[in-house]
Amino acid sequence: MHWYLEVMRKYAVFSGRARRQEYWMFQLINTVIFAVLITGLITELRSPTVGIFVILFCGYILATIIPGLAVSVRRLHDADFSGLWLLVSLVPGGGILLLVFYVMDGTPGPNRYGPNPKATGMADYVSYGTPPMTPYGTQSMTRAAGAGAALPGSQPILGFCRVCGTSMLAGTRFCSNCGKAAY
Repeated sequence: MHWYLEVMRKYAVFSGRARRQEYWMFQLINTVIFAVLITGLITELRSPTVGIFVILFCGYILATIIPGLAVSVRRLHDADFSGLWLLVSLVPGGGILLLVFYVMDGTPGPNRYGPNPKATGMADYVSYGTPPMTPYGTQSMTRAAGAGAALPGSQPILGFCRVCGTSMLAGTRFCSNCGKAAY
């Protein structure tokens, strides 16, 4: 449910990247809600309360079109594809190509659309040969300073909390959103 709410919180954010987990959990919960509303609509088809289900169904579709498109674009960005690839779905068979893109693992490290959403801080950049340097050398998050405090001289490269996915400054030890250790 966390990932569904995260996508709804980023209602019209088309920039950045979305992990596979964020995309697929949103799609799963969206499908379950859609199925419940369709089932309710079909069972109430001949009753006077059918209007309520029609309003709920149409309202839900309208409320989730933009976040669904936004998370799809961010998912394409994670695989280093432009969001314009969504137009492929208008071509017969294009949905299969999009499905392949959605299943692909994201680009390791930062790409032209932003930092890796799976990144946990400086330690992830060390493996790609471009570590942020501090006066103390390259530091991992496990040797970082206290809660929410970056190391002196550390560069503001963002990482993401492994528990809740909130973006964090590199060098922070605890997430400011959930309070869990970031590593």
